[in-house]
Amino acid sequence: MAASVPGLAVGTIHYKQSPAVHTMLKNISYVYKNAHGESYRTEDVKFSPSGRRMAVISVDNCIFIYDVNITARPIQVILKIEIRSASLIYPHGVDFLSEDVIVVANRGSDIQFYEIPFVTEGVLSSFVDPIYQAPSPWFGKKGIMKQLPERKIYTGPGGVRFLNGILFVSCNNIPSITTHVCTLTPDGMQLQDDAIITQDGFQVLDGVAVSQDGSRLAVSDLSHNRIVLYDRLGSGAGHTSPQSSFTQTVTLQDEDLRFPHGLCFDPSGKILYVTDAGSPNVYVFATQDDWASSFLTSSFKLKAVRDAAFAKTRTGLGEPFRSLEGGAKGIDIDPTGTVVVVTCKNQPLRFFETQPGMFSGS
Repeated sequence: MAASVPGLAVGTIHYKQSPAVHTMLKNISYVYKNAHGESYRTEDVKFSPSGRRMAVISVDNCIFIYDVNITARPIQVILKIEIRSASLIYPHGVDFLSEDVIVVANRGSDIQFYEIPFVTEGVLSSFVDPIYQAPSPWFGKKGIMKQLPERKIYTGPGGVRFLNGILFVSCNNIPSITTHVCTLTPDGMQLQDDAIITQDGFQVLDGVAVSQDGSRLAVSDLSHNRIVLYDRLGSGAGHTSPQSSFTQTVTLQDEDLRFPHGLCFDPSGKILYVTDAGSPNVYVFATQDDWASSFLTSSFKLKAVRDAAFAKTRTGLGEPFRSLEGGAKGIDIDPTGTVVVVTCKNQPLRFFETQPGMFSGS
């Protein structure tokens, strides 16, 4: 369990918000307004392997690609490409296979792969077809919804992460995580049969994260207000065969964490960042025992959504759904572990900078 000590002590993370930049805010506005002047609902966000690009998903059936310079202060972010496709149906998750190829998880469809168009100057709005689509029996039929006690949800894939040739996909058809061997060749995409990791009584799975060494998996269990961690057994860190066995180890909770959504490990694998769709905070869990113990409280809470944006999102929804919205959705950390970015409706992308020695005792 996280250390309970007053002040800035062991188990506490130190951050500062990166300086805002006017050109960034101007360009980011492309994400948040559609042709009718309505705010886009953004979901997942992901840095490219080099950290020089960033993809943002909107359920308005858009993918936004940015050029980003995280070493600059202020951080420099330039919108380069707005990708649309008839194949995009309620996209929710995204990751990079390479600097030029992305994979998208569609709540109302399946897994799709897109090649990022080349742009020389300005912003390109491009209607493209996927270079490959990957249905699976685990995803169910396209466009199918199921009734939960409080609402209906799409059953298709929602979260996707790519590591060492393996796709990790969260899906709500039969709530589960599946793995898919994925190979990008000069002749196209090859995707082998999937293997199930877990379906341990979940109801709604939104996010999935994999540690950089491939030894640990994190899943946001929205219905039970918790994060569930899994360890890979029998093959050692870094082994990424889908036949490897994952076993549930610990859970991460906080009394204020309502609906965990996006999540990501830092490069060390010892810090996990979690967004909450139901509160303005990002919750940070930092292990001192290599995730051998469960958490009943987070190591640190970072307010990531401004009050005005949080209130505006909630008041625009019907009463039964207000508790499920308002907070940040997507989150990622750049490959160096320096900059954290979050997405939220009615608020521009927000960046936070980690500090040297931010966690001692890990």
